[in-house]
Amino acid sequence: MKRKNCNVLALFSIRNKYSGTYTSFYIPRSVMSYNGIGLKSAKGSSTSGHIQRSLAHNNNNRRRNENQNQITKNTRNQGPTTTRPNRIKTIDKIIKLDNLEQQHISKLAAPKQQRYSVLSHLNKRKIELQVSELRDKLEDDDPNLPKDVIVEKCNKLRIELIKEQEISDRLKNVYTSRKDRNSSSPDSTTQISK
Repeated sequence: MKRKNCNVLALFSIRNKYSGTYTSFYIPRSVMSYNGIGLKSAKGSSTSGHIQRSLAHNNNNRRRNENQNQITKNTRNQGPTTTRPNRIKTIDKIIKLDNLEQQHISKLAAPKQQRYSVLSHLNKRKIELQVSELRDKLEDDDPNLPKDVIVEKCNKLRIELIKEQEISDRLKNVYTSRKDRNSSSPDSTTQISK
């Protein structure tokens, strides 16, 4: 018997033992998909049709939400008159979650120091680049110029640039914007509401 549909893997007939009639049915070919994502067939797609799991799917959020839900269920189910043996466990879980949150916040604060060190390194590189350009210019302009004079001029320029950089760093920290000043003052909410 011919298959009518190309998405059909096989045709089966089963005989009913009571009535003696045959029932035919098709077994559909498995569709190449994962959670509804994929192709019906690899034909013409220039791919092998192999489907991997979604790397964007993250179980951590689901687990965290389940833990939060479990904590709230445990505290709601136990009435105020009963002794709460599970309360200690839930408090421990809450403390663990708070600790994780604090660790996350400290990890976010750490890049500030890293950014500062990277910026200072980039500024030093910029200074050394200007010094090396001066050295190249002096060597190209006058090949008979003694090396002591070249080194002295380069050191002078380096010291000047470092001082300028220090001054600009100090000036960056002196001024705070009005927005930052208002948000840091304790009476900012009362001033706005008046």
